Amino acid sequence: MRQKFLRTVAMAAVLFMGSVALFAQQGGPQWKDRAEYDLYVAITQDQNAQTRLEKLNKWKTDYPETQFIANRRLVYLATYQQLNNPAEVFKSAQEILAAEPNNLQALTAMSVFIFRFQPAPSEADLAAAEKAAGQLVAGIDTFFAVDKKPQGATDAQWAASKKEVLMYAQNALGWIPMVRKDYPKAETELTKALQVEPNNAQVTYWLAGVIVSQKKVEKLPTALWHFARAAYYDGPGALAPDGRKQIVPYFEKQYVNYHGSKEGIEGFVAAAKASALPPADGVKLKSIVEIEKEAEANESEFASKYPDKAVWKDLKTALLAENGQSYFETGMKGAALPGGIEKGGQKVTKFKGKLISATPETNPKELVLSIGGDQAGDVTLKLDAPLRGKMETGGEIQFNGVPSSFTKEPFMVVFDVEKGDIGGWEGVGGAPVPAAPKKAAPAKRAPAPVKKK
Repeated sequence: MRQKFLRTVAMAAVLFMGSVALFAQQGGPQWKDRAEYDLYVAITQDQNAQTRLEKLNKWKTDYPETQFIANRRLVYLATYQQLNNPAEVFKSAQEILAAEPNNLQALTAMSVFIFRFQPAPSEADLAAAEKAAGQLVAGIDTFFAVDKKPQGATDAQWAASKKEVLMYAQNALGWIPMVRKDYPKAETELTKALQVEPNNAQVTYWLAGVIVSQKKVEKLPTALWHFARAAYYDGPGALAPDGRKQIVPYFEKQYVNYHGSKEGIEGFVAAAKASALPPADGVKLKSIVEIEKEAEANESEFASKYPDKAVWKDLKTALLAENGQSYFETGMKGAALPGGIEKGGQKVTKFKGKLISATPETNPKELVLSIGGDQAGDVTLKLDAPLRGKMETGGEIQFNGVPSSFTKEPFMVVFDVEKGDIGGWEGVGGAPVPAAPKKAAPAKRAPAPVKKK
């Protein structure tokens, strides 16, 4: 961007100098004397901006009134541009605009040099530049009409100049409210600037900043899009590599802060690299709050439909945690499960599982079931008396019982279950089995609650 800026300044200086390469013509402006003309020639031939300025000041001192004053103002403007003196550029431009309100060179110079003030421009300078840039944007087609194309310039050159002037003017219209901290207006104008020149990564970075500064959560995905573009885009108009590297960790941190993890970040970055502006229907990136709400809604729906499985899911999550063994010993072992735990607005009195295997196959005293969908099963039921007959695997069994042991790998919870607490057994054949011997029931306690993280 800096190189492009300097090229623009140099081009403007050449154009302005060429515009005053005039000789007195009959009926036109006349030199006061030969000395004025010779001084003018010396000015136009001087390639050193500083010594040219000295000659300009002499011309102004010796000839305060001249028929070539409009041309002198343009040479002053070009010279101060080459000297990179924003304050004098503005002063010269405003003198020109006082006489010629629609002078393209003066309006362009103010739109470009508003960025160059050190220290920051005053509010008066901002207002003047904003007015100039607004004139350029509003009248860009008139300023660059075909009939105004300079002699010798090609159509392509004239179109390129039009786009470049429009770019700087629109950039100024976005940058000025950003400096004033009018962030909503800056967002609107900087978005327009990217529509003019999508590959201007500096504008992309500005836009990301003004969106974040509005502190509106719903706009953060759009800000993240622009930060990703500024950080990773490496084509024409990209930020310098060192600058991009500094943005990367900030972008990644804010992405995780908003989304909860780096999930989807590669696709997000790829989309931002491919397009300076996000999709018209918005950036699709869910916040942590949205993700949690969806999970909560899904969990509630799941619990209302399958309350027993929801209880089992909570228990299994607790068992697989780092302190799972401790939870089993203190919270599950010896407890009556599911024991009327409430889930989805219902009290769960039995678990339901798919039969994986029975031992022995006929008149079994041990069943392996899958409650959570594990093909190998996740619970083993040890019965106090055998069930009658043989049942095909895959059928649904209901039970309640008392956990007696647990292993995390492979996952398995063993329950002691009374035969009468089994439901859904559809055994076929098999010899009659004796009733379970009567004995005192073991003491059963309620399970410890599962603590949600």
